[in-house]
Amino acid sequence: MITGTFCTTCITAMETEASIPLIDIWMEHRLEMEALQIATLPRDHPIICCVYPDQRIQPIPVAPLPPFIESRRYWTNLRTKFTTCITHISKWILEETEHTFPNAEPPWRLSEVNLHDRVILFTPENRPGESIKEEWANTHLEFTTEEEGNEDILFVYSDGSLSEQEGRRCTGYGVVGYNQGRKVFETSRAMGKHTEVFDVEMAGLHMVAIEARCFIESMPTENRPHMIVFYANNTGTIQRIFEGSPGKAQAHS
Repeated sequence: MITGTFCTTCITAMETEASIPLIDIWMEHRLEMEALQIATLPRDHPIICCVYPDQRIQPIPVAPLPPFIESRRYWTNLRTKFTTCITHISKWILEETEHTFPNAEPPWRLSEVNLHDRVILFTPENRPGESIKEEWANTHLEFTTEEEGNEDILFVYSDGSLSEQEGRRCTGYGVVGYNQGRKVFETSRAMGKHTEVFDVEMAGLHMVAIEARCFIESMPTENRPHMIVFYANNTGTIQRIFEGSPGKAQAHS
């Protein structure tokens, strides 16, 4: 922050006016931020080789990184153990901190689950001057009727709405899930008059995912569905979920 003042102004009052914290508070904040950055480094990062094994989740570095050298005497002496900047900062690392593995492509980090193998999107093709709603409705009816008794499939539906009631703008979403032809969960919520339709649709997809997970986890392991079929009428919200860059309604995606 840049602010003007007279040269005779009290330094303490000037720091308070400029929202500058005390030096010890500022140094503690910077130390915690540096410790957080080290703690979230991938386990095969070269800096992790300088962190003591008892402060790592994975004590042995991944090849070809050099192992932690225990023969150095000043590392075993408690008085001179923390002699470098990295070892000083490592004392502030909290346990069970998540380690990230940066990736240059969305979603910006590597995942153990291959989404392309587990998530398949079916979107209607665009035919100029032709409506395919009836065709997709018939296909949906045939598929749900055929798999109605299949316990391995959970059908979930999400939809958002915008309406005008007595001059008031109302938004909300509703979600429902079916398994073996019976309704297993249902919920709805109003979102307020200032909420956009896109945000409502995203909130509905977020809620239906939570409800589906809670339902599956509440069932015995041998009876849990192995496939979830999501139905939504907004392709923009579905595509937004798989975009790694920050944007609108990113909290729900």
